[in-house]
Amino acid sequence: MTIYGSNLVRWPLSSSCVGVAVIVMNDHGKYLLHQGTFMEWCLPGGIPKPGMSQEEAARYFVEQATGGFNIQTLHMHKIIHGKRLFPLESEQLKDGYFISVVYLSKPKVMMEDADQLSDCFFDVNHLPFALMPQIKDLLIQHKLNTFRNYQ
Repeated sequence: MTIYGSNLVRWPLSSSCVGVAVIVMNDHGKYLLHQGTFMEWCLPGGIPKPGMSQEEAARYFVEQATGGFNIQTLHMHKIIHGKRLFPLESEQLKDGYFISVVYLSKPKVMMEDADQLSDCFFDVNHLPFALMPQIKDLLIQHKLNTFRNYQ
């Protein structure tokens, strides 16, 4: 997950900080990832701008990651936290903690636009190497839960 403006937050943080991340799965069961500032692969997400709701921020970060594509309805998936998941952010919050609300959605694109995003969607069995193990685990868990729900 990248943070507004860069991978590091540029404004003073309180004792806790709530960000967003979005798991976007297309109709083929592939997940949207994008390359962050340091060329690492990540979920669309970050810290909402002041005055922006979590849902507005989730949509904003997906649009930024895809060059303007919209997503369908957002569904809260889970809340994640801890220094293991956010090592860079945790360094800045010495006495606090970083929390992220994870949403699920599907892309809302026309068929002719889908080809433009094809390089950004990955099968869970072929995720990029430069993806945090914690994000890989999150996507694998989601895929397993999706598979179980269809049986």
